Amino acid sequence: MNGGFMSVTKNESPRHSALRALWVSLSDNREKNAAPEILETAVRAFDESGYERASIQPIAELAGTSKSLVTYYFPTKQTLASAVINLAYPGADAIGAC
Repeated sequence: MNGGFMSVTKNESPRHSALRALWVSLSDNREKNAAPEILETAVRAFDESGYERASIQPIAELAGTSKSLVTYYFPTKQTLASAVINLAYPGADAIGAC
């Protein structure tokens, strides 16, 4: 089979299986660690462009990820903005609920 490093073969060696598991683990961790980078990028975008002009796609591109991963963590621009506000002002949700 000529599919590259991550191709599945019938006779995969234990070493190859371990390498595959490590690669998948590193890939998963990279995605799990995307939220802080997305938030940092969103802070800059909202600061520079304001809420109305900022959008998810450019934030994703600047964060080095996909729009779908951004919306996985933050389904809407409003939820992303709320997370940014909560980052800057912990407990802001409690104030808004009054």
